Amino acid sequence: MTRKEIQKNLELLIWDLNIDKSKLYDLFVGKIDCIKSFDRKNLYARMLKYNDWYKLLTMIEMKQLKELLNLEIINRLFPKSLKENYYYVRKIIFTTR
Repeated sequence: MTRKEIQKNLELLIWDLNIDKSKLYDLFVGKIDCIKSFDRKNLYARMLKYNDWYKLLTMIEMKQLKELLNLEIINRLFPKSLKENYYYVRKIIFTTR
């Protein structure tokens, strides 16, 4: 996914917030820590809640995956079934055999 496509997707996730949308990509890639009180953890939680898994995989790099599937972020999700799905995904991806 291109930077422009990612930016557009991120903007759709925060339609209800009054924050500078031009800084979203910088927040996403870690160039800045937050926009007002909206931080990367909030962004990642919204990404998990409103995007399907396959879209997420086109948006993020593998090095971001561990941060995206952080327990603190998964614990913010609802409904419970969504939270459980991402616990399962995290277990499958990060359990070493």
